[in-house]
Amino acid sequence: MLIDGRLCRLAKGKKLHIHGGGDGGDGKVDEDDDDVDMGTPASVHDDHHVSFLLEVAAYLSQLSSLPVEPKDAITLDELVRLAVQVGIARGAAIRLVHPLRQLLLRWQSSGPAHPNSLTPLHSSFALACVHAKCYHIAVAILDQPIFDVAHPPAAVQSIHVLEYFYYGGMVYTGLKQFHSAAAFFLMTLTVPANALSAVAVEAYKKYMLVSLLAANKVAPLPKSAGLVVSRSIESHVGPYLAFVTAFASAQAATVATAAAAIPDNHGLVKQCVTAFKKQSVQRLTNVYTTVPLVKVASGILDSGSSICDAEACVLDMIEAREIAATIDKHQDMVQLLGVSSSSLEELQATIEVAMECTARLQDVDLALAKNPKYIGRVKDKRAKFAGDDGASAWQGGPQLSG
Repeated sequence: MLIDGRLCRLAKGKKLHIHGGGDGGDGKVDEDDDDVDMGTPASVHDDHHVSFLLEVAAYLSQLSSLPVEPKDAITLDELVRLAVQVGIARGAAIRLVHPLRQLLLRWQSSGPAHPNSLTPLHSSFALACVHAKCYHIAVAILDQPIFDVAHPPAAVQSIHVLEYFYYGGMVYTGLKQFHSAAAFFLMTLTVPANALSAVAVEAYKKYMLVSLLAANKVAPLPKSAGLVVSRSIESHVGPYLAFVTAFASAQAATVATAAAAIPDNHGLVKQCVTAFKKQSVQRLTNVYTTVPLVKVASGILDSGSSICDAEACVLDMIEAREIAATIDKHQDMVQLLGVSSSSLEELQATIEVAMECTARLQDVDLALAKNPKYIGRVKDKRAKFAGDDGASAWQGGPQLSG
């Protein structure tokens, strides 16, 4: 695979540099003093960046062959990462979404790869979709579970895995598919690691918030999470842990205080406060069949909530089919009819997804069982154990009588 020489130089940072990008991708793009006249008007610089984006998009669309050697895949990854950062800084990340999606689909369907393979471009594609707000376009890629690494595997590093699941979680959060978002953020936390990364810390913050939105609770980290993550990550997310504790306490004033102490992710925190209100209303359905709006108002946030606030909350829940209820405007009463039953179609879809994942895992297990390296290691271990047992018996160890 040949990569355009000028684009390759750009990918290595010879002409464009990005400062302060961070994991959020809000980098600032500047020109190198050696290559660009700093007296050039800003509009010319903007045109230069847009032209660069258009060239990269065209190059990705017209790529005749996919990378075979790791160095080619790494260079392509560097080029795409730079282009995405330029697109984010100039508010034009959407120009790269379609070319990257088409390239990923081609890469996954080529040779030994398959739709369940992770490429080094997955994370850049998800990041571009987040900033372009093209969430639905990303779903076609994100909905494919990852079981393998695309060829060449040496080009995929741990940072690609971390960023893919982190940005993928942000995509699902934008779509308000909070169960999927929590699953992706949790995958970020279970990637093997020797040190705690900033990506993992940010993923844990969002994991707690989307878990509250999805299930009204936060499950503890699984045993598959790395020891360095499970031991040290909580010291970096104190305000979030306090908010989760307040949410579980069902005390409206405590929730409001804890929410105000969280320094970032304000949009998700606000949604969690709204979810707390709805949870308070749902608790009433387990106790009452008819309840005054004044009582609803006192429970959804604090004593200062008005009847209008309570009515708006109940109406939103009825519209979202979260509760079945009617409101008597004359008496300011809510008649609760119980929680609506789950959709059979949604249940069937969930079962089908589980069956598909099970079948895929069985295929992976079968392929592993047939792998010559795996078979050789199993034989070596069995021979070692057999030798240890024989030595133990020869040295007077316990023996079974015939």
